[in-house]
Amino acid sequence: MTALTLTGCDDSGKIELPNVPPDIRKCFDEVVGPFPAGPINQLMLFDKLAEFLRSDKVKSACGKRLIAIIDASHDPRLLKLKDKKKGAQ
Repeated sequence: MTALTLTGCDDSGKIELPNVPPDIRKCFDEVVGPFPAGPINQLMLFDKLAEFLRSDKVKSACGKRLIAIIDASHDPRLLKLKDKKKGAQ
């Protein structure tokens, strides 16, 4: 504890992370629906499998973006901030 005090480290344990952007939250909130009730034919199976694969690719991309945002929050120079002036290019 003394070492932490001497080094000037904050030992409160509080970590401040950026807010989760709405598009990333939406990405993870969307869920692939369950299989329909009753018998399942091959076409239904392949359609559902394709839906799961698309969902996995989208969620992986969202997860990588979220990781990049959190990593960037540790170095403000890496954050790409939008211009606060609307319409300014």
